[in-house]
Amino acid sequence: ALPLTGEAAGVASDASLSSGFRVGVVQFSAQGEAMKAPKGTGTEGRLSGVLAEIDTDVHWHEGEFTSHATDASYLTQAMEMAAKMFESSPADRKKVLIVVADGEIPDAEAPSMVTVSGFLEQQ
Repeated sequence: ALPLTGEAAGVASDASLSSGFRVGVVQFSAQGEAMKAPKGTGTEGRLSGVLAEIDTDVHWHEGEFTSHATDASYLTQAMEMAAKMFESSPADRKKVLIVVADGEIPDAEAPSMVTVSGFLEQQ
């Protein structure tokens, strides 16, 4: 199991915590339509260390994926959303981005997996 911090979404992150993870979920789909959980749903598109909030996000995203399953998967806007999520985390905390794709990423200027860290560092 992934050890979580227990910090709810929207609660200021405690930089003194030396262990545990906060997780955020962003979905990429049709061009210009990256998605995060809406206001009132789970984390509302923010980092969270509370399993119930993350679970709610995952279920919401599963439903949204089904409704967008025929769209191509564009990555750039989702990367920007993820970078904004990381801004709410203390600078000295390690950050990990996991991208799950359903095929080739068709963005005209999509960052390659080699340059993802550079993309996030620019944000």
